Amino acid sequence: MATQTTQIGKNQYDYLTNMAAGKAAAGGAANAGQQKWAAGQLKSSTYTPPAAQATTPAVKPTMGTGVFNAMTAGANAAKSGATPTPAATAAATTMATQYSPTKSTLNTLQTAINTPFSYDINTDPAYQAALALAKQNISQQQSDTNAQLRATGQGKSSYSETVANQIGTKEMGRISTEVVPTLMQQAYQRNQDQIANNGNLYSLQNQEYFQNPITESAVTGNYMSGEARNAIDQLLSLKQQAETKGITAEARSGLSSQADQIRAFLQSQGINPELFGANVSANTATSNIGQAGTRTLQGQQTDLQNKQANWNAYTDTVDRSGTWGAGPAQNWGNLIANANAGNQTMTGQQNASGLMSEQQNRDINTRNAAITEWQTVGTATPSVAEILGVPVGTPTSDQAYRDASTALEQDKFTYSQWSDAANAAGKANSTATQTVSAATAGDMLSAALQKVVGTDTDTGKTKYGVYSDPAKREEAFVTMINTTGLRGNDVITALTKAGYSIKEINALQAQYPEVFQ
Repeated sequence: MATQTTQIGKNQYDYLTNMAAGKAAAGGAANAGQQKWAAGQLKSSTYTPPAAQATTPAVKPTMGTGVFNAMTAGANAAKSGATPTPAATAAATTMATQYSPTKSTLNTLQTAINTPFSYDINTDPAYQAALALAKQNISQQQSDTNAQLRATGQGKSSYSETVANQIGTKEMGRISTEVVPTLMQQAYQRNQDQIANNGNLYSLQNQEYFQNPITESAVTGNYMSGEARNAIDQLLSLKQQAETKGITAEARSGLSSQADQIRAFLQSQGINPELFGANVSANTATSNIGQAGTRTLQGQQTDLQNKQANWNAYTDTVDRSGTWGAGPAQNWGNLIANANAGNQTMTGQQNASGLMSEQQNRDINTRNAAITEWQTVGTATPSVAEILGVPVGTPTSDQAYRDASTALEQDKFTYSQWSDAANAAGKANSTATQTVSAATAGDMLSAALQKVVGTDTDTGKTKYGVYSDPAKREEAFVTMINTTGLRGNDVITALTKAGYSIKEINALQAQYPEVFQ
């Protein structure tokens, strides 16, 4: 039958080898019995030296401040401006690749889970301590036993050697059967605890770097990754250091180089680095944090709703004021303040024209009654004088009477022309078959521009001229547009027929572009 051997570790092997050579554990000399026992243990044991392992550099965690503790050497960023240099961009890429807290923790956790548990007593400090204690116990027990046997005259007998062997075998057996399994179980538990700790760490980092930014984005409408926020915090810290009174130019240059690398990383994350540029103070950069990040879909929807609300408020103000104002505004109070800042809308022009027509009608009726009263009485009464602006008692034979009568007839003629055009336009809108042509509108506009300039001395007939006052000609144009509804090229045709120059037409087109479209 083949002899069965026991696998032992290096410490056990060294212990037995030394004792077989006559060296005791406490530094003394081993007796013959101890030497014989150790030699027997070596014959029934096997020791296999461990295979040489390649040295793996220790991985240094970069938790620290949480932001880019390692910088790429030789990356010199621009000392001014906000646009990162190529070197800074490359450094930022390296930093972003090397540093990701959640990824690093997840890789560590995955490696620990996938690596089978192993236990080496030679590297366990607890085993070394237990082995050292066992050696002391063996030596002490053997010494005590030898003393007792010497007292009975058996100190050098074979029996003493047998007892010594039994003490060593019993103690080493206890180490193998009791201590090692306990230490192995403790090591296994530490391994499981480490895995659990890494799992808890990953959960915390996932909450900090992923879940919290998502929760915050639901409130602010902006999403910013945890890494980007930490980068901004470090950048603000660098700015505060750079703004410290008494800092040297060399120190500030070093801070600037680090800041440029971080700005390059922020740009790679879709964040505008100019918000935190070299020319931006720490206080201003802090206030710019709210503008950083990526607008979420919910944030974009909120922006759209805000713009729509501003537009609705603006159009409501336009409808009520009849003018285009100064455009939509975030502060709705400005809509009221700027209500009369723009040109009149077509509705506003029509309303103004309607009010003007009513006023003209009342004015003509009042002046007509005053002329009739003046003609009947023969002189201007106080009421006639107040209405027509002539001295009380002025006779009808005075030139003032003839001028007032001529002006009244002119205004009656103009008003009748526009009334006819308005009626024609109204019929066109109601029947959808009758329309006012551009030529007809041009004739009416030409007639509206006529004014009485005097009386022909030979024939006694009234002489007419044309209004040249730009304001009067623009007023006639607006009235024509409101009463006829002409648009586009028809407007140009009517203006041309009424005698408007190209310069006048261009000026009106610039002021009222909607009617020329």
